[in-house]
Amino acid sequence: METALMDIEYNYLEIRRRVEQVIQREADGSYFAVYNNLVFRSVFQPIFDSNKEILGVESLIRIRTTSGEAVSPQVFFKEVEENNTHWVFYTLLCSVLHVLNFSISAFCKHKLFINVAPPIFELISNDDAAIAHIMARLEQYQIRPDQITYELMESRGRSPELVLKGMKKMSSHGIHIAMDDYGVEHSTIERAELIRPHYLKLDKSLLVGSEKAVIEEVNSAVALARKVGAKTIAEGIETNAVLQICQDAGIEYFQGYYLAMPEKAPPVNERVELTQRKERG
Repeated sequence: METALMDIEYNYLEIRRRVEQVIQREADGSYFAVYNNLVFRSVFQPIFDSNKEILGVESLIRIRTTSGEAVSPQVFFKEVEENNTHWVFYTLLCSVLHVLNFSISAFCKHKLFINVAPPIFELISNDDAAIAHIMARLEQYQIRPDQITYELMESRGRSPELVLKGMKKMSSHGIHIAMDDYGVEHSTIERAELIRPHYLKLDKSLLVGSEKAVIEEVNSAVALARKVGAKTIAEGIETNAVLQICQDAGIEYFQGYYLAMPEKAPPVNERVELTQRKERG
């Protein structure tokens, strides 16, 4: 499946060069990528504050085969995690696509949240040229570093020490860090205390169950976020009742189908029209 990647040197700039070779433009100006018989496209889901103003958007990937069959991103990335080069390549491919599409979208003055696999941070931890390249590209696309938040995915990675070093380097250049999917796999209390992220994103699994259980989980997460100096974002908001619980507990930001579905971003000069999913009765 991945023979074309086997000769890539495990180097950020080389992998980035390969990524940029597979990115194309649609007739409407948006960006997509075709690689290994798969087509990758960006969608964006808004993140709101308590006044329902948009803080920013999380970038998500949609994958189809070249014949049009949908591919689960979760399943796909679980498979590529087994090889560091593949994991970095596809994570970087998605990241570059998202930044390009964000830069020409109606969301371009807001914040952009990007899922980043631990090996990306490991790779740049001792590579000042890679960080300089990232900063130069952001400037080229007229995006400030503080508009970007890298979401550390819940996977462990190979070297927690290098992950932490890479994150600290990015933070020193103004990029923010979020801990994604708190409560799942390696997104634990210990990790939050170690990396002290700008944002703690609660996994949607914490919002499922009895009202008492949800309240306990949310209150615990808010207490942890305050301890490490992080803002909180509740993912997976699908009902008004859960939204109210999160607001009452002091969660600052909210994301989920009840508020807005993930969609292709409108062009920069168009008004943002949000699609919500109604509560299931």
